[in-house]
Amino acid sequence: MAKLDLIDHTLSSFAGILADNDVIAATEEIQHVFRAKNQTRMLRTITLLDEDDQIQDIDLIFLNASGSVGAEDAAFSMTDAVARTVIGYVSIVIADYIDLANQGFVYKTGLALPLKSVADSTSLYIAAVCRSGTPTYTASGLKLRLGIE
Repeated sequence: MAKLDLIDHTLSSFAGILADNDVIAATEEIQHVFRAKNQTRMLRTITLLDEDDQIQDIDLIFLNASGSVGAEDAAFSMTDAVARTVIGYVSIVIADYIDLANQGFVYKTGLALPLKSVADSTSLYIAAVCRSGTPTYTASGLKLRLGIE
């Protein structure tokens, strides 16, 4: 079995009430995802801890370049040029969560999403989009752990 690295990242999310299809976290860099520049790795698991206990549908969008998906607390929107840098996404739906009383928790396994690093870098970009409800997040209430092979 291949080695699985766990990469922790706190999304810098909009602190306030969102609407369906609003950007929760604008595109942000996750550094040191790859062991070498210009590498491809496989995303196998995602853990999401929702410390704000909002438990809503979220799309996590992975990109191999920086580019706008829209402003936080505004409608998700991107240009064709930015869309060409999208390397995949993972949808988290309400049924994926367990309630930890004061937090929502998701552990998604069985993923096989190939990830390609940013050109000449060991970084990856990620954005998050609200896909249901009107959640209210704090600026650092969404914690991710990526299991990467």
